[in-house]
Amino acid sequence: MHFITNKHKHFFIVKAQLNLGLLTDCVVHESLSDMYLYMCEKESLDLEQVEGLEYAVTMKHGLWAAVDDRGFVEVINGCVYDYISDFEL
Repeated sequence: MHFITNKHKHFFIVKAQLNLGLLTDCVVHESLSDMYLYMCEKESLDLEQVEGLEYAVTMKHGLWAAVDDRGFVEVINGCVYDYISDFEL
């Protein structure tokens, strides 16, 4: 499992193997708690304001998908590395 924050301050749990060297302008964290603390420090937020807001990225049946904090699933079209690196709302 990988814990990643991108340049737009969105954060992800990736539940599949990745070549982390193919990510651009991302921070890879050792653990979920490290990622939460990083976001709290960068954004001056309390832990309760970031817990559970990450996107879960996984591969199922050969397709990459992202699940947001509300449980909505989005199939990732294109390169998963670009999706994670460049994702913004």
